[in-house]
Amino acid sequence: MNRSESFTAAVTQLKAILDNPPDKHELRSIVESRAAVLARYQPLFSLDHIPELAANEFEGFLLLENNCHWSGLQGKGAALAADMDRLRGALGVLLDERQPLKQRLDILRPAAAAPLLHGLGKSLITAILHIVHPDQYGVYNGTSEAAMEAVGLLPSFPHSLPLSERYLEVNALLMSLAKELHVDLWTLDALWHQVRLKHKTHSEGSWEGDPET
Repeated sequence: MNRSESFTAAVTQLKAILDNPPDKHELRSIVESRAAVLARYQPLFSLDHIPELAANEFEGFLLLENNCHWSGLQGKGAALAADMDRLRGALGVLLDERQPLKQRLDILRPAAAAPLLHGLGKSLITAILHIVHPDQYGVYNGTSEAAMEAVGLLPSFPHSLPLSERYLEVNALLMSLAKELHVDLWTLDALWHQVRLKHKTHSEGSWEGDPET
């Protein structure tokens, strides 16, 4: 099966799950929370507010009860908020749209050096990007990665490939999928957990965690 055929087959699977999700209540709840979450957190992650971002504001975003979407972010809060100056600096780099995304990600997660800020991995980086620019950046985390693999769409990357290059390819794929499914990127990200529920034969460990790279 070539790449185009794989994409078409995956879209067919995803449309079926979207039309008949394993947990309709969960999917509807996440989708309906989108506007409120964006309205609450877009101002907090604006470049104007980043120099004043407080630890409790940042840590509050990481709670599932507040972001209404991601349960795996909470454990990162205390360590990242321990040095708010460094965190604000990293977020300032991440959210500076005057610079190409690849350049920003290469500063945060360089290929051959230590990350600018340990704990700021792909799940949190892309969740924040998505909150600030929900029509431009999709979410790349353990769940979306495993779900893309389950439907035959996960790109194969060399281990040494930097996050910047991996995310640019994954994000292009997410944008194409959202367009084909006629959903926004927030809904597409919620759909990945429904794929998880549908593919219960996968081990739980394959869906959890977010490697730093």
